[in-house]
Amino acid sequence: MPCPRGGEPVSPTVFSLSVLNSAAGVFSIHRGDKGEMTAVASGQETLGYGLLEAYLQYAANDEPPVLLLYADEPADAIYGQTGGQRESVMLAMLIAPEKAGILHVGREAADSDHAEDVATQPDQALVLLSCLRGSAASRWRGPRSNWSWGWDA
Repeated sequence: MPCPRGGEPVSPTVFSLSVLNSAAGVFSIHRGDKGEMTAVASGQETLGYGLLEAYLQYAANDEPPVLLLYADEPADAIYGQTGGQRESVMLAMLIAPEKAGILHVGREAADSDHAEDVATQPDQALVLLSCLRGSAASRWRGPRSNWSWGWDA
């Protein structure tokens, strides 16, 4: 099947890095790490559900710590208007027994469809980062859930 860019066939090498868990796999190969890994994709709410997954893995067995890596990048212009975020975002968090602070996370089901509002919001990670930089609680409205974060340093 020809690729829309240049009419050349899709490369298996290029395609292999488009799979959801490819970044985790490449990272583990580089580190020689055979530990557990999970990839989460939940649209604009991926960070919130990724935090939930990371904490549940940590709570099930508090050794070793759990590293949460979050990355999101806008789709290439070749795919047209996607309505997603406008900039690349990356965040790493270590969930460990050492207490540098406590992150309080809340989630409630959204009471109505507010897709228009969600399209104008910053990435969920940027809202969480503003909470971590200060001590004020932060809120983010997603398409299916309303998220809140509080940080006790």
